[in-house]
Amino acid sequence: MAEIEMQDFSGEVQSPAIAGIVEALSRISGSMDMKTEQLQKVRLSPVPGLDASDPRRIYQAPGGSRLWLSYPEPTIYLNNAPVFSGDLQYSIDYIGGSITFNGDYKPSDTDQLSVSCTHISEGSYNSGGCELKILFSAGFAGMPFTVTSSAGESYSGVVPSSLVAYVSVKNTNTEYTISVTDASGSPHVTSVTTGQYYGQYEVSLGVFTATILVKAVKGATITAKDSAQATYTKTAGEDGNAAIYVSSADNYTITSEYNGVNSDTQIVNVSEDGASYNVTLNFITLLVTVESGSSVQVKNGLTTLSGTSDGTVLFYLPNTGTWTVTATLNGMTASTSVSCSSYKGFNVTIDYISQTLNNNSWQVISEVSSSGKASSYWEVGDTKDIVLNGTVGILQLDNFTISTFIIGFNHNSELEGENLTHFAIGKISQKMVALCDSKCGASGSDGFCMNTSNSNSGGWKESHMRNALLGSSSAPDSPPAHSLMAALPTDLRAVMQPVSKYTNNTGNSESSSAVTATVDWLWLLAEFEAYGFSLFSNQHERNSQKQYGYFAFGNSTIAYKHSFTSTAVKWWLRSPYDGNDQYFCLTDTATEDDVKQAHYSFGVLAAFAV
Repeated sequence: MAEIEMQDFSGEVQSPAIAGIVEALSRISGSMDMKTEQLQKVRLSPVPGLDASDPRRIYQAPGGSRLWLSYPEPTIYLNNAPVFSGDLQYSIDYIGGSITFNGDYKPSDTDQLSVSCTHISEGSYNSGGCELKILFSAGFAGMPFTVTSSAGESYSGVVPSSLVAYVSVKNTNTEYTISVTDASGSPHVTSVTTGQYYGQYEVSLGVFTATILVKAVKGATITAKDSAQATYTKTAGEDGNAAIYVSSADNYTITSEYNGVNSDTQIVNVSEDGASYNVTLNFITLLVTVESGSSVQVKNGLTTLSGTSDGTVLFYLPNTGTWTVTATLNGMTASTSVSCSSYKGFNVTIDYISQTLNNNSWQVISEVSSSGKASSYWEVGDTKDIVLNGTVGILQLDNFTISTFIIGFNHNSELEGENLTHFAIGKISQKMVALCDSKCGASGSDGFCMNTSNSNSGGWKESHMRNALLGSSSAPDSPPAHSLMAALPTDLRAVMQPVSKYTNNTGNSESSSAVTATVDWLWLLAEFEAYGFSLFSNQHERNSQKQYGYFAFGNSTIAYKHSFTSTAVKWWLRSPYDGNDQYFCLTDTATEDDVKQAHYSFGVLAAFAV
């Protein structure tokens, strides 16, 4: 605390009133919270009215530069060189801000005297300030130190021989950083935060200082505790980072809290003086992506958190576990669940389910299908548009819009897979169409033919249609060039599911052993799947097949050319004719089925599942 030294004027001629004023100033300065200021080489001038014959010579600082503190001891300079009272026999008047030469030495008229000291500044009484009591270790004696705050306050001084410095500061609830350099030039830093009320706050600055650099989130309260439970607290800044200065080697337990939620705990072994240690604290977060304006709730047990989406909404979760996420907007509701099993960030996207199939993304359709609830929202025959791009065989498709349509829910699920929705391609203006190329109705090896030669050997499994034109045997993310799979939009291909299809994979055979399974992503319908009977195909196919609901409900098998929707067209079925080795089944332009040589080109009406 700033205090003017009580001076002994027993050898001076003075009035009792002056003696009383001196004593009063000393006591008042010791009890008030005074602001101090550093003075550097302030000029001292001879006191007016004294001449060279006077036994004393008094040199005084100008007004505003008096009321010197006794500690740190003022430094007197003669012609810019420091001098000491033992050398020149002078005494210091701290209150008056002057020195008096009492010995034989008298400065000449050309000599210049100045002082560097700490004094009580004007307007120094701070009603409601705080005082920092700084305890330095012995290695810092005589070294300069600074005290700074984020609010812009700055104070400086020299570590006294008593190793205790008092600094008056302005603010409560403010962190002050104390910095000092030791004799070797190494910096040492600590900090102290003033409390809610004005008062004295003590902080120690030892020779050992290490820094723990903590990364958390903006505004988080970060706590470091040593083995003796001494606690250091810091608030993370705009970048989510905070520096905590510790004064001893120890194991420190680092935690943080944000909006009432705790992070994980990290242990940092601090062992090296002057070193920095980095640690990252993690929260359990859940980022929900959902349409802007949605009200979002996440719930686990008795805990419910709420927020409003601006496209996303971020939740800090108080515990691990499975959280149910529910979003509502304009009467629509969507929900999902997320297992948040560790201290890290989790993400979930919620899409609203429209009962108009075409209004939903393929991702949403896939999620609804996998939940087994597709038939609760949509019906067989409902359509969703896709855009085809690319060359399929010799057919060029550029931004060609065609509708897919549902032909069955959980179709033949015992053999083909559960919770799948089966679609066909396609419809235009609600009229069923098949893709046709320029060779439609003619023979040749470059059109939409089942095989490039006039043979059904190998059945569906080895057919040119399956492997080259549809790309059915390849995964959707790596389709063959010039295949229908490659022409499908990527968002559809991303959710397509493989299906086990049973077909005569021998060719000209009536044997049950000829019927085997293939794993297909994109396929043609079998005779029984379209018509519900086996007229030309192997009779054993029907034992592993079911008629698709779309046709079982009475819808026509007649399709039209995609490019001339008024013209009916025959379209291929994947079933080989079991009566010879050249034919595959296909639909007629009436309601009957038919067979045709494998190297002819006809319409393609492919199916897939999500």
